[in-house]
Amino acid sequence: ESRPTRNGKRARPLSRWPHGQESLSSSSQRASGAPRWLLLRRLLGSHSRRAERELEKKRTRGSRREERRPERGMQRISEVVDGLALLLIRPQRARYSESQLLGGREGAFALKGVRCSRDDFVLPNSGGLPLHASLYYQGQRVEDAKGKSAVIYCHGNCGCRLDANDVTRLLLPEDICVCCLDFSGSGVSGGEFITLGAREPGDLKFIVTFLRTIGIVQVGLWGRSMGAVTCLRYLHTEKDLSIAGIVADSPFTTLPDLMREIAKTQLPRLLLPLTG
Repeated sequence: ESRPTRNGKRARPLSRWPHGQESLSSSSQRASGAPRWLLLRRLLGSHSRRAERELEKKRTRGSRREERRPERGMQRISEVVDGLALLLIRPQRARYSESQLLGGREGAFALKGVRCSRDDFVLPNSGGLPLHASLYYQGQRVEDAKGKSAVIYCHGNCGCRLDANDVTRLLLPEDICVCCLDFSGSGVSGGEFITLGAREPGDLKFIVTFLRTIGIVQVGLWGRSMGAVTCLRYLHTEKDLSIAGIVADSPFTTLPDLMREIAKTQLPRLLLPLTG
């Protein structure tokens, strides 16, 4: 029952107080007729215990977030390392169409009034990956290259056989054939990664052998950057003393030196994830 207060109004029954059911759950508490101040104290105590539990939950979640921070930091460092590795073995791949090569799709063109041709061919390397290559020569048939000299142009790490166009314009009028290829992992050849001169000499060996089978009498090498290193390493690993000469344009001295040079230009961009 509600009891009269000092101003004559009747108070609400205890069962209608907020959280009355929770604070007076037992029948003995409802029958005891406890004073209102004691009931309020019990209610406030219940709320404070709830607040403590919520605070403890927040502290637990905060500690878990602190534990995750080192993991995220290591993950970002790993991303930077992976980015540096990809800069070395998977730089931006050169894309081109057949029409961009000298002679276009037909493979016939003229330089300084001399009729020239381009024959495209595909050879498998030691790993079974297709190597796409081209041979430029004066004449209309590949037999016209027999008995002549040829220079094999080896592109850089981001290059392709399209880079040989300028060399072809320089040498072909002098009746020197030019052969160029896409190393494995470059251009339209098979493979996903390059090796900066570690395995490229094996690709070059197949091209040298092919030229000799069609009657080329002298073979020279012209390489730039990774291609220059490939030419030097081919001579060292294959001991091919029949190579007439080498033009090594901008080879790197050691792989660590190359990594330091790449890091100087690309590392600031790769470190951006660490600042987030």
